[in-house]
Amino acid sequence: MTTANELKNLRERIAESDEIADIDRAVLDRFDDRLTLLNQTYTDLRHLKLLRHVTIIAESLPDETLADALDSRDAAEDIVAWVNRTYSNEETNRDYRSALRVFGKRVTDGDDWRQIATEFDIGAPKSKRVKRQLIQTHNEELPDNVA
Repeated sequence: MTTANELKNLRERIAESDEIADIDRAVLDRFDDRLTLLNQTYTDLRHLKLLRHVTIIAESLPDETLADALDSRDAAEDIVAWVNRTYSNEETNRDYRSALRVFGKRVTDGDDWRQIATEFDIGAPKSKRVKRQLIQTHNEELPDNVA
């Protein structure tokens, strides 16, 4: 099976899975779009691996969503703890943690992050880098709920 076919199948899995929350489906689509846009940075194989890993994370979270990790350090730490409990192989464990980092970096990068955040009412990201970027991009103040 070609990488293009595997990506197509993974996209269908994301769209149709009952185990993925709607907000996670939206941020996984955003992540997929960003990786496609950055195809000079991420090969098709790397794109597939990153998207597959965060999809598995999204399908495996019992109480939180993958999107929660974008604005909650506790949620991100819960995901890392899940990875540590689930994958004892050092390289696999590192791959999942790396995929989570790339996911956070790429999903919150760009103008349409605010639209996703507003649509799903998850608030603005709390990282200083993302706050600065949002302020610079939109030339406006962040909501009061963002310290």
